[in-house]
Amino acid sequence: MGPVIPDRHYTPPLTGRKKSRMPCGYSMILVFAWQSGQSHAAFFISIWLHSCLQRAILFLWPAIQRPARQMKRPAMTSKLHYQNRGSYGDKIIPAADMPSLPPPPYTNSFPVKLPDGDWAELPFLALPEDFNTAIAYLCITENSFDLEDRLSTAMADLARPLAPDIVVGMPTLGMVLAASVAKKLGHPYYVPLSYSRKFWFEDELSTPVVSITSPLKPKTVFIDPRMLSRLEGKRILLVEDVISTGGTVLAELELMKKLGGTVVGVITAIKETNVWQKTLGDASPDYPALVHAPISCPLFRKVTGGWAPDMSTMPD
Repeated sequence: MGPVIPDRHYTPPLTGRKKSRMPCGYSMILVFAWQSGQSHAAFFISIWLHSCLQRAILFLWPAIQRPARQMKRPAMTSKLHYQNRGSYGDKIIPAADMPSLPPPPYTNSFPVKLPDGDWAELPFLALPEDFNTAIAYLCITENSFDLEDRLSTAMADLARPLAPDIVVGMPTLGMVLAASVAKKLGHPYYVPLSYSRKFWFEDELSTPVVSITSPLKPKTVFIDPRMLSRLEGKRILLVEDVISTGGTVLAELELMKKLGGTVVGVITAIKETNVWQKTLGDASPDYPALVHAPISCPLFRKVTGGWAPDMSTMPD
């Protein structure tokens, strides 16, 4: 019996076959040969070519796909081993439960007295290089809403006698308090500064910043050009969360000076040590007197059993 020759008008069924994941459809060569009525030699040559090409691709395809598969591999395949990095949080202590500040040393936190008479325990943050000094660390985005509300209320009370027309908030943490203070002063909005340069920002409307928490990575603070109209002819109040070395507040003051703005005060939630007084004073003898805060804290030094305040560093 001779070889079976397919009818030139017959098209092999393609349904029911497993779809190939290969990028090229070499199996269509067989269909083309049947439909075009080629000679027996051409027909079998096409089958042979199809078989060779398919084997070559099947051999090479795993190597081509391997990098992509490795990139898509879920991160959970490698287990993360976390070290004990501690935790952060504040604790409000009613005045009735603690009539006065206990003596040092303090272990993990320091109780700061709030304007309403209660106390807020703030955790210590040890400072480089040797980590033998520390500050009572306030991080307003990680503090309780209760503490944020108490602090912004006290800050607004300090700001009212200054009669500001507009509040300017320093990124990133200062903007949390700036929005709250502006609301409590009855303002319809505030002006946020930014560390992120949007494509329409201008380098002339910026200034470099070096802070205590990022001393090795100076940043640049920008103001949106569209916000300038809110500052024209207005009494400006700068709002920050903390002032310690004074680098961030100085950058903010210098930016307002560059814009021709009139700054009537700087309100921060807490004054950390008195280093900022020299920083601002060296830039202008008028700058230190602009700063107001409901809370003040000295620098703490490591002692046996914990931390003790260095009262020579208490801000004015």
